[in-house]
Amino acid sequence: MSQEAQEYMGRFVAAAYVFHYYKEHGIQEDPASVPEPLVEFEVTDLLHFQQVSDLVGVPLEVLEQFNPQYYRDIIRGTDGDVIRIPESYLRDFVQAEDSLYLHRKDELLGPRVITRTSDGRIVPAETEYKVVKGDNLGKIARQFGVSVSDLRSWNKLRNDNLRIGQVLIVSGYAAGAGKGASSSAATKATDKKASQKEEFITYKVKKGDTLFGIARAHGCTVDNLKSWNKLSSNSLSIGQKLKIRK
Repeated sequence: MSQEAQEYMGRFVAAAYVFHYYKEHGIQEDPASVPEPLVEFEVTDLLHFQQVSDLVGVPLEVLEQFNPQYYRDIIRGTDGDVIRIPESYLRDFVQAEDSLYLHRKDELLGPRVITRTSDGRIVPAETEYKVVKGDNLGKIARQFGVSVSDLRSWNKLRNDNLRIGQVLIVSGYAAGAGKGASSSAATKATDKKASQKEEFITYKVKKGDTLFGIARAHGCTVDNLKSWNKLSSNSLSIGQKLKIRK
C-alpha cells in the first residue's frame, strides 16, 4: 500500500472510531438546525438594506447573508431585482412596503451618498482609494464594480500608470466636488458619456465558464452581460459568443 493510501486509511479509521465511540470520550452532539424558509419580494426602485432593517427589523447581516449579489447593500430595482428575507418577517415587510423606499432616502441614497457609473451601475459618491503595491486600473475597477474608463475619466488619467500611495476617486460626483461642481453637473456628465457609442469586445465561452465568472473577470455585472447579449437566463453553451463592453 502506498504512503498516501496508508495515510488515508488511518484518517478513515480514526473518523469511524470517533463516529461510533464519541460518547465514551465526552464528545457532545451538535444538533443540526433547520434553516428558516426564505421569501422573495420584487424591488421596483432604489432600496438600501438599512431601510429594510429599520422598518422591517431584519438584521443587516442577515440581509447581506441572503442577498450577497448586491453591491454596497444597495438594490437598483431594475431587471427583476428581488430581496430575500426570512419568512418570519413576511408580515412586517408587507406592512412596511409602502414606506420603505422613502425612509431615510436622502441620507442613504441621495446624490451625496451614491452616483451612477456610465453604464448605470451604482457606486458610493465620495469614495477614495489609495493605490498599493500590485494594483492596476483593471484590478481596482473590478474591486469597486466600475469600468477602467470610469476611473480614467473621474481621475483625469492620461494613461494606465499608477504609483503607490496615489489617491484615486471612485465616483463621478466626488470627482467634481473638489472644484465645486454640483451633483446635477456630475449626473449630466455621466448621462452624456452613457449616450456616446459604446465599444464591445467578443468573448467565446469555454468549458466551465459561468456568467458570474465572466462578469468578474471583465469588471462588469451579470445583469450587464444579460442586457448586452439579450440573455433570458444564466445558461451558456461552449463556443457561444458574448459581447462585453470595453
